[in-house]
Amino acid sequence: MGKIQKVLIVEDNVTLNESLVFLIERLGVEALQAYDALEALEIIRGNEIDAVISDVTMPGMSGLELLREIKRFKQELPVIIMSGRPGTGLAHKAMQDGALGFLAKPIDDKMLSAILRIALEISKRAQVASQ
Repeated sequence: MGKIQKVLIVEDNVTLNESLVFLIERLGVEALQAYDALEALEIIRGNEIDAVISDVTMPGMSGLELLREIKRFKQELPVIIMSGRPGTGLAHKAMQDGALGFLAKPIDDKMLSAILRIALEISKRAQVASQ
């Protein structure tokens, strides 16, 4: 049996953060929580994270800035970006910056599950390749 994969949720809305934890843990994945980008970077640097799901709009550093920072030091880490303002060109910008996917809020559980499965598979393959 392999190790339990870990997903970091970066969302400043406590209620949404908690509901994402519930959904992710139902998939048999451990969910870690951060409420801003700086906290997220600290968690990523101190843990083996298999995927990140981040909101765009947060206090301080935005989700897109977080994405760029993650890609600077951990290129292979899959990042999924979500936003309540999907029609503003954010999806295109996020994908250009290296996001695996983009989800519009309110989050569709099935869509999140599907893209998260892909992210975790990518992460698993990257780990196998690096061994």
